[in-house]
Amino acid sequence: LAVAPVAGASLPTATWRALHVDGALLVVDKGAGLLTVPGIGEAKADCLLSRLADAGHPEVGHAAHRLDRDTSGVLALGRTPAAHRSLCVQFQERR
Repeated sequence: LAVAPVAGASLPTATWRALHVDGALLVVDKGAGLLTVPGIGEAKADCLLSRLADAGHPEVGHAAHRLDRDTSGVLALGRTPAAHRSLCVQFQERR
């Protein structure tokens, strides 16, 4: 595993891949070493959400849940405000 340039920052070699895309949802497999959301400061701006925007998914501006930087796994992200709200409620209610 490569060393991040700043402690806690995303690793440049960290990857993600889309597992499912439809009008409401984007489901991704996030690799270890990648922040889900931006951290504090410019050095921690690189994250899954910023990489999704760079890859043509700017509509995914928020995550209803997250995985820690060093954790790999699947994330479900809403592509519309209604889908995002629905995911937030489902996670809050543990459904």
